[in-house]
Amino acid sequence: MLNQFVVETNKQTVGVSVRVPGGFRFFYSDPRFSVLDGQIFRRVRQLARTVGELAQKKGVGRTDQASSEELAFTEDKALSRVPVIRASSER
Repeated sequence: MLNQFVVETNKQTVGVSVRVPGGFRFFYSDPRFSVLDGQIFRRVRQLARTVGELAQKKGVGRTDQASSEELAFTEDKALSRVPVIRASSER
């Protein structure tokens, strides 16, 4: 079972998520997502949806290409084998 995730939207890293009792706690790295800092999401999909909705409201990243909510592994050597939550801001 995975315990931590890098959170991205529109190919931009916006924070990390750590498994805690009751779900996943979000910690922001992009100040535009500070309103979500410390919030616990019961499911990864709930976190991805919320981040995607906020990204859309704040106009974060590209809007010409939608990405789907998915889990993937980052290519970054510093974060090797840390899964990435990619949240779509397109609906």
